Order: sequence, then structure tokens, then C-alpha cells
Amino acid sequence: MPRVVPEYKTHARQRILAAAREVFSRKGFRGATMEDVAREVGVTKGALYRYFKSKTEVLSALQEQMRANADERFRMLDNPEDVRKGFSAVLAGLLEADNIPQIALGYELLAEANHDDGLRELLRNNLTDDFRRLREIAVRFKKAGRIRSNVDPDVLAFVWMSLSFCARRRYFMGFDRRGTLREYQRALELVMQSAGAA
Repeated sequence: MPRVVPEYKTHARQRILAAAREVFSRKGFRGATMEDVAREVGVTKGALYRYFKSKTEVLSALQEQMRANADERFRMLDNPEDVRKGFSAVLAGLLEADNIPQIALGYELLAEANHDDGLRELLRNNLTDDFRRLREIAVRFKKAGRIRSNVDPDVLAFVWMSLSFCARRRYFMGFDRRGTLREYQRALELVMQSAGAA
């Protein structure tokens, strides 16, 4: 029996995940089947199970893939010149038309986490990590005198995170992208003024 090279396995997994993202976007996680994913990628269902044991495992892998670009987003947020520009740039990228399936997949993940303890734990850890990173940015701003000394970094991180969630939800629900960005920037400006941002 010929050996499968690791690069092929990695490529095959990526093809499966891309197909699953498409299928989940069209049918929803609950409505999609592994057979649908196999058909989309052009393999048998048995071949699919060599890479993923279940549909939930595919969904978890998609979540990990979505997290892969988090580092870049957080580097953009930690803009030493102007935090508002960093946050606005990140949100503008998230609100691109080709990200609507990713936003939809995020809602699918949340819904499925209600039924899957492992997935719920994964999402909880990701949310905790996002909050920690935002809090670290707030602490650095506070130490550098870029926000008032009496501002609670936990509260500021929570507000930043909430604004992002709200903006993505508005966009997903069909609100105008430019209008959503404009309202986000106005809300961010109000938050930063309240924090005494320089």
C-alpha cells in the first residue's frame, strides 16, 4: 500500500474544510451532513471519515482555522499611534462581504456549543483568550498614560469586545456596511473619550 505524504494529507484536510464551510454556510450546521461535505469536495463519505470522525470535529477544525488569524488582528489593535485606527481597521476587514459566511459560521458554532460540551469549552477558551489579549492592550495603554489611570482594563476590554460583536451582528443581519462602520467608529470614539484616550 503506498504511503500518503504529509503535504497531501494537509492539502486534503484544507479542501475538506473549505467544502464544509461552503456546505455549512448554505445548509446550516444542523441541516448539513457529512455526505453533503463529501459530495462538495468530491470524495466518498468513507474518505472524509479518514480525516474527521464527525461533523462536530469538522466544525471544531473550522473554528481553529478561524482563530489562526487572530494574532494578526490583535497586532493591528495594538496600534501605538491611534487605537481607534487599529480597531476600525480590524472591523473593516471583518465586515468584508466574503466574511459573511465566517460570521454565519460563528453563529453556527455558538448554536452547536449549546449541545456539545467540548465545543462549548473550546469557544469559552477562545473568548477568554480574546478578552485577556484586549485587557493586556488596555493595561499597556493605561501604563503609557494613553487612558486615564482610574479606567478599569477589564471594563474597557469588555466594551471593546461588545462593540465588535454588535457591529458584526448588524452587518450579518443585512445592515449597510458603511453605516455599520460609521456607527462603530462613533461608539468607539465615545468609549475612548470616556476613557480619556489621548
